[in-house]
Amino acid sequence: MFSPRVLRLLGQSQKCRHHSTGTLRAMTHIQKSSQLPHVEPGKPFEVSKVIGDSMFPSLDKVSASDLVLKKLSNDQGKAWYTITRTRSGLLPVYSDIKADGSVKTVIRRIEGDVSQLRNDIKLALGISKHDIYIKDTSKQIVIRGDYVSHVKQILQKAEF
Repeated sequence: MFSPRVLRLLGQSQKCRHHSTGTLRAMTHIQKSSQLPHVEPGKPFEVSKVIGDSMFPSLDKVSASDLVLKKLSNDQGKAWYTITRTRSGLLPVYSDIKADGSVKTVIRRIEGDVSQLRNDIKLALGISKHDIYIKDTSKQIVIRGDYVSHVKQILQKAEF
């Protein structure tokens, strides 16, 4: 519901009344009757008369495939992904060096299909599937080994 100030600006007044069920019902009356038809309180009203059928299709026009989430894809049918750069304009590819001397390459700021990006990088680097994995909670790709410069070259060629 709009605030009384907004209703005054629109040239409307708000009348409220309590029903026996304890719910508060609000009726909005518009001074220009040509904008919306008059609605009696407590009487059923068909919303499609006001907004038309273009906004809400009828149930018989909706198919089951419309209700299923569809994977985002580009024109070639491959899944969609992107990497956003840092504030300074650099690619978010980092090396993570542990105390035991192991080095991992981390790719951050991934949006879209992370698994497709992982597969594309795996093919471009020629590494096994055991050397690259996804951290699901942070949507990061981790590669065992120091591949920072190689990954940055791949991403720059792909125009990220």
